[in-house]
Amino acid sequence: MVLLSAGKQAELEAEPLALPEELKDVDAKSWQAPFISYAIKNEIMAPRVAGYFHPDLPATRINTLEAIMIAFRITPVETMESRFTDVSPTEAPYAETAVLFGLANGRTPTTFAPNDQITRAEFAKILASAIELKEV
Repeated sequence: MVLLSAGKQAELEAEPLALPEELKDVDAKSWQAPFISYAIKNEIMAPRVAGYFHPDLPATRINTLEAIMIAFRITPVETMESRFTDVSPTEAPYAETAVLFGLANGRTPTTFAPNDQITRAEFAKILASAIELKEV
C-alpha cells in the first residue's frame, strides 16, 4: 500500500519493473504487477511465503503499518517489551512506533489486534498521519 503520484503511476504502467521470477501468483501482465514489483524492489513489501505474494489477501493492521513506515522512512523504535500482549517481538517495534507517533492506537491498552483487517478509515488515518509527520 503505497501512495504513488499520477506521474509515478504512469511511469510504472509505461515501463514496468520486472517481477521477481519466483512469484507464482502474480501475472506479469496484470494491472497490479508493476505496483507489486515496485513495492518489492523498494523493500516496502515482500512476498509472504517463498514464491507467493498473495495479492488478493486483505491487508492487516500490522502489515499496513510496516509498509507505510518503510515507504515514509519512519524508523521503528527499539523495544524490548511491548505494552501489547498480542504482538510478536518482530511486530512490537511497529505497534509501539505507531502509537508513539499517533499513526494508530491499540484496540485496548494491552491489545493491538495486529492481524485484524484494516479498515479504510484506519488506513486513511495512518496515511494522513505519516504524511503530516514527514512534513514536520
